[in-house]
Amino acid sequence: MGTFDPKLVSDSSRARRALLGTLGLAFLTAACAKAVQPPSGAITTPTGIPSRQASSTGTASIDVPTHRGPPPPRPPALVAVTTAGNLQSLDPSTGHPVATLASGATGDEVSLTPDHTQVYFETAPDCFHQILSVPLRGGAATLVAAGSHPAVSPDGTKFAYAVEPLGPGCPSGPANAATLYYVVVQPIPGGTPSVFSLPPSLVTTHQTRTVDHLSWAPDNRRLVVSIEGGADDKQWSAFVMDTTTDHYYAPESGAGVPVERGGGFYYRQAVFEPDGNLFANVACCSGGKAPTATVMAEVDLTGKTVHEISSGLTDRDHTSLAADSGGHWVLYLAGSDLVASADASAPTIVSTAGFVAADW
Repeated sequence: MGTFDPKLVSDSSRARRALLGTLGLAFLTAACAKAVQPPSGAITTPTGIPSRQASSTGTASIDVPTHRGPPPPRPPALVAVTTAGNLQSLDPSTGHPVATLASGATGDEVSLTPDHTQVYFETAPDCFHQILSVPLRGGAATLVAAGSHPAVSPDGTKFAYAVEPLGPGCPSGPANAATLYYVVVQPIPGGTPSVFSLPPSLVTTHQTRTVDHLSWAPDNRRLVVSIEGGADDKQWSAFVMDTTTDHYYAPESGAGVPVERGGGFYYRQAVFEPDGNLFANVACCSGGKAPTATVMAEVDLTGKTVHEISSGLTDRDHTSLAADSGGHWVLYLAGSDLVASADASAPTIVSTAGFVAADW
């Protein structure tokens, strides 16, 4: 399979190409020889479970539909990464583990192919994040890219991932770290990748934008890029980029998807649903690390709330958002608990076994 080659970025400097080429791709070659080790260690059990609370947003009440009958069937496959780093397949109806597929998994993003045959997941063995794929039925894992946050497109023809600087204690890079941030779209099973950098206005001012999550639109063309808050916790945003026309994974000017609620609310994370709306964690406030309110909601691309699913607990983070291809179910982590909602009904606990990522 082809992998991201920084030489494809026409405006990159020789120093940047040399750094990423030497450190990233050389390491990929060596890492291909590493086998994925069998699982070890126990699964931790979280404390507390999420519950539906009254909204503290101060906005008008929103109609939240409730089921007047049994919920729709859950998706046929569910995968998750445990807090111990084990990639597992789970029974979607019970949340019970079915099989352990790999160990050493990390990150809050894991991605199933639409035919439910392969799982793309992230590892971080040394200074480099890697993306591997493994058959859902079990087998050897294959290294497919050097990066993080894998997201397979709805038609299964490509996957997106982030490439970002090395961590502390790793070989130093250029003085301007902003030149090392990319989102890459890689064809499946192989081919020439498309590379999206930060806009020049951010690069020239040495500003970075760290990817927190990637999610494909149902048109297999657009991506919603969730951006982390940064050192000041004020950079949170959700930016919808067009992979056929855009050059950058962050907006050249202004912000991303508007936030209807205002007053300091921001998108902690957002993913596309099959109808083109977003399932989002809308939190407040961006000036502090601990949110004072967090709402799980479906919003359209103007930021207007379509359905409010629940008000989350403020003593834990809400991450690894996912929506099923059938358009009924959403999935997320409340802390390390796995939570699901059908057709915007009140969320229910799928499992409290302790997870850092999930998808179905």
